[in-house]
Amino acid sequence: MRRIITYMSFIVILAIIVLGIYNNLSNQIVRLEDFKDSVVNGDPTVIVGIYQEGVFAAKVIQQPEGDVLFLPDSEDTIVLLSDAKKWYGNVGLSAHRNLAGRYIAELELGNIVQVIYGDGTMMDYEIVEVRSYQAISPDDLYSDFRDLDNNQLYSSTELFEKAFGGENRIGLITCISKDDINSWGRIVVNGVPIN
Repeated sequence: MRRIITYMSFIVILAIIVLGIYNNLSNQIVRLEDFKDSVVNGDPTVIVGIYQEGVFAAKVIQQPEGDVLFLPDSEDTIVLLSDAKKWYGNVGLSAHRNLAGRYIAELELGNIVQVIYGDGTMMDYEIVEVRSYQAISPDDLYSDFRDLDNNQLYSSTELFEKAFGGENRIGLITCISKDDINSWGRIVVNGVPIN
C-alpha cells in the first residue's frame, strides 16, 4: 500500500512539474498573428520583426545612421545591419549572443524563419547554412577568422561577405563566447526565400 501511495505521489508531482513547464512555455511563445500585430507600423519597406514558429519572436530595429557597431541591449530585439543591404542588397541581422543573439545561435539547417515587414507582409526563409568561425584576435574588430569546419582563414571583410553576400538571402550573425572571451568567434546563419 505504501508503494502505491509513493508511486501515486510521484505521478502527481511529475504532472504538476510538466504542466507548470508547459504553462511557462506557452506563456513565452507568442502566436505569429499576435506578434505581427505588435510590430507592424504601416511601412512596407521596413523590416520590423523575425519569427520562428514555436521558438522565438524578436523585434527588428534599424541600425542608427553612421553607427555600424550598434547592437541592441534587449533580449527580444535584433538589429538590421544597414551595410548588408547597402553592399549586397540582402537582409542582415545581428544581436548580442547573451541577448536576442541566442536565437540566432540556436538556428539549424531546415528551420524556417519569417521576416515581417511594417505593413504586415512576410517573407519566409529556410536556413541552408550554419557555420562557426574563431576570431584569431578576439579583441580586434578587424580580426581574421578561422572556419571551424575546414580551418580556412578569412579576413573580417571576407567573413562579412560570407554572412551577407550572395543573391537574395538572409544572413544572421552573433558572437560565440568561449573560455570567458565574449567575442571568441562568430556564428553565421544563412537562409534563402521559400515564398
